[in-house]
Amino acid sequence: VNPISGEVTLTGEITSEVNFGGGPLAGPSYTQDVFLAKFTSAGVYKWAKRFIGPFDDNGVAIGTDSGGDVFATGRYGSGTYGGFGGGTMPGPATNNGFAVKLGP
Repeated sequence: VNPISGEVTLTGEITSEVNFGGGPLAGPSYTQDVFLAKFTSAGVYKWAKRFIGPFDDNGVAIGTDSGGDVFATGRYGSGTYGGFGGGTMPGPATNNGFAVKLGP
């Protein structure tokens, strides 16, 4: 929970279609994918994103700054991962870390 705005942000992993309030986030059901979701202080849906990689991926920690930007960290499996839309990240190892910033 953002202590200034009261907005709520979530991260974790999903393996099938899910709907946080803005329509279904579809993807393959054979691996774990990272999700990020944001809600107002009253619990009203703002946005949600699903990041699909070729192997199991996990959202681990999430936070926000005073401007409402969302920061998340997690793990993605081996292989090249392009799930965040800003180019690809190489993944030579089984467990690779990521850090991402998304706007309000």
